[in-house]
Amino acid sequence: MLRTIIARGIHPIPACRNHYPSTMPTAARFLARPRSIPSAFTDRRELASPAPRRQFHSSSLIYSDTPKVDLGEEIRTAILERGETYPPPEASDHELPKKYKKSAQTLIEGVGEQLLSRPFPVGKAHLKKECEALLKKNFLPIFHRIANAEKVMIFCGRNTAEGKLTVEGPVSAAIAAYTLYKCHKVAIIVSDEPNKRLIQLLLTALDEKCGKFMTYLPINQVNGTLLSTLFRQVTSRKPDVTLYIDIPGRNRDGDYLDEMGRPIALSNVAFDQALNLQNAQKMEAIALCSGINSAGYPANESVANFSQKDDDLRTTVSASHSLVLPDVIAGTLSLMELVSTACTDLEACSTAQVQRLLSIAAEKIEDMKLQAPVLRKMSKPRPPWQAAAPARIAEDHPTLQILKSIHDVIDASHVMWPASLEKIKFYGPEIRHVTLFDSSDGVLIATEDFLDYMRARSNFHVKVQAVADHEKRPYGRFLPDELFSVVVNGLAFCASLQGDAIVMVCNTACTVGLDRVKAVVEKWLVEMDLHYKVEIIDLIATVAGAILDEGGARPVLLATQATAESHAYPRAIEILAEKQGKVAPLVTVIGCGNRDKRPQDDWATFVNNGAHDPNHPDHEAFLFAVKTYAYQIPLNASSIWLCCTHFPILAKFLRKYLNERLVAIGMEPDCILIVDPLSYQADATIVHLSKKKSTKSKDYASLRNLEVVTTGSHKEVSESVKRYFKHEKPLIFEVAFPHISIDQGKAPPPSLGT
Repeated sequence: MLRTIIARGIHPIPACRNHYPSTMPTAARFLARPRSIPSAFTDRRELASPAPRRQFHSSSLIYSDTPKVDLGEEIRTAILERGETYPPPEASDHELPKKYKKSAQTLIEGVGEQLLSRPFPVGKAHLKKECEALLKKNFLPIFHRIANAEKVMIFCGRNTAEGKLTVEGPVSAAIAAYTLYKCHKVAIIVSDEPNKRLIQLLLTALDEKCGKFMTYLPINQVNGTLLSTLFRQVTSRKPDVTLYIDIPGRNRDGDYLDEMGRPIALSNVAFDQALNLQNAQKMEAIALCSGINSAGYPANESVANFSQKDDDLRTTVSASHSLVLPDVIAGTLSLMELVSTACTDLEACSTAQVQRLLSIAAEKIEDMKLQAPVLRKMSKPRPPWQAAAPARIAEDHPTLQILKSIHDVIDASHVMWPASLEKIKFYGPEIRHVTLFDSSDGVLIATEDFLDYMRARSNFHVKVQAVADHEKRPYGRFLPDELFSVVVNGLAFCASLQGDAIVMVCNTACTVGLDRVKAVVEKWLVEMDLHYKVEIIDLIATVAGAILDEGGARPVLLATQATAESHAYPRAIEILAEKQGKVAPLVTVIGCGNRDKRPQDDWATFVNNGAHDPNHPDHEAFLFAVKTYAYQIPLNASSIWLCCTHFPILAKFLRKYLNERLVAIGMEPDCILIVDPLSYQADATIVHLSKKKSTKSKDYASLRNLEVVTTGSHKEVSESVKRYFKHEKPLIFEVAFPHISIDQGKAPPPSLGT
């Protein structure tokens, strides 16, 4: 017995196709199907006996939206060890007014004047002169940079000593992100986790799609880890503008203080380190400040009567462009109303929308569920949480009154904007065309969300052809060589559509080695005299990189039987980890279904049959199947990844059963993140489209926004389209894929049906 255990520990056991689930090589860990009651624990007796397994071919087609960059040792040492702060780069704006006609300058000055109608709070009245001087100097340059930007990274989140959130930062960030979304610009929100949740809630109240599909970077590290993470995000995301809204800045003693002057350094992540990094690299940044202790406050103040207390509060990291405002929300509104007017001729936000945001924020900051956590032991106890009644936001609220006056000024103006802004308004976003490929209904489930991710995270208007091989589903029933031929035929058809990229949304299809598929398809294209460069975005390669970066130490992958048995994900993760010099995480792969032995338990089959609908006759069996595999997930998992495009439709059911187990052992519900990898595939597509220019000879405008292409029955697929497409109903085309002989001659062209 002992010898057997030792032998199995040394030699990984190959998986048998007829006994499910498979085991995994090296760093991966496996869960076996229990024979009776579902269990969270692995039963090693259930492991299959040795047998040939599906071969996984690694692919070189790896796309990632976060290129690997390292913080320079000189800057790291200067900031972390010597505590140096860098001055902001000098911006040359003296020629900028010449780009704007008198009507535009008058409007911008008029909107800026409205901000001075609200007095500064008690104790900050001496900042009025500074506010006036900065508005005159920086308001036009700040507007110009935001209006002409394509991507804006927004840092926000000022918390109080007791961990309570403040209203100004989250509301301002939500208004800015929503306006940029309406203008087809990209907003990236960077904050700590509690502020991120509040901002997402506010954005969802404005627009459900905007709130759900926006890019959020909740960062909660401290010290060197924080510095490296911020550097990687700023450098890899490459924003045109970086906007710091009411961020707590460090004073001359290195402390971070809340609005009351109380230390918050150990209970709040301070992002002025990112501002300091940008200054070190001579990158311009914009800061909207509520007071002298906000990160980005200008170094050379014009006010001479600072008290000793003010000098103690004052931040030491300045931005290249700053505004000191009595009302940060009103300042954000003024800028965004101008940006929206210049780029779309529309209001950024109505007074009713802003009133709703203020009301939601006033209520949520009193919710202890959004309390900022203590990151490490504090030298002094945190002040007790002081719950208060939410502030009542009436129509006569000062911020709403300022917004009304801004609307009046803009509505009364007739402005000719510079050519760069008129071009944005006239031409709109750039149109691109991509093809999504899957074996069956997965592509129908994914398409709308994919389009929404592309809308919220890119400057493109993307037109999509969703290609599904319903005739051959499920792909898991094919042996490796058969599957390779099937995928070649499918991708050859996709190549004939000549999109800017072929985006894979089928995990099983990616296990055959897409570099080999690409070589065969390119040879066929030459034989058919079709001039097209095949660009494939590999789903497994993309998601493997995301799991390595963000999956934690113990990621759990829920996949189909075929994907689990291919060992594709663990191997791809190990290859990437080795290339990047990282330790591969302990991966657990759970194959959710066994079509050979128990087809009634297969998640993807249930979804294809529509059994997730409560009115379906197999719904109870579906729930039992979800529970079976949900109870196999180890509760020490760092994250859960839905590695089948069918599975996101099951996330709410999975969450229910997972929370039952978490609560039963005293853990918080929702404490294990469930990830839909589609967002990473969308990000990889955006990176690819940004690098690849549009085809000059191609008429993108004439393409349909959305269409479904299938090898299956038109009638059957139309039922699935009705089920999964909630908004635009696409046209459905029934087609036949080409049949390419891998070793012999020329294949006939694809048949384009109706």
